Amino acid sequence: MFKPKHLQKGNKIGTVSPSSPMAGLLPHRAKRGVKMLEKLGFVVKNGEHALSISQHTAGSPKERADDINSFFKDESITAIISFIGGNHSNQILEHLDFDLIMNNPKIFMGYSDATVL
Repeated sequence: MFKPKHLQKGNKIGTVSPSSPMAGLLPHRAKRGVKMLEKLGFVVKNGEHALSISQHTAGSPKERADDINSFFKDESITAIISFIGGNHSNQILEHLDFDLIMNNPKIFMGYSDATVL
């Protein structure tokens, strides 16, 4: 079993949107969430496509997976948090680098269809 490190103040959290584009459609809510994490003492980095809007998703399946893969590769990221759920996280599974993920355990948090990840 692989266990990621615990979060501590000063750690960097990456935010992603593996499905719904709601973070991009309602950016004031995404900003409020980021501010709350920063107030708790964390540094936040949004994924390149986390605020994207592409019909019913936050970018193509590959773009959404690339955000997750890049955060697992980035040694400065301690945790990855999904902005919101949706109905399309399953589309990105074929684009995830599972060897990269297994070799770089991190906290991954989300709800709704993000649980498939």
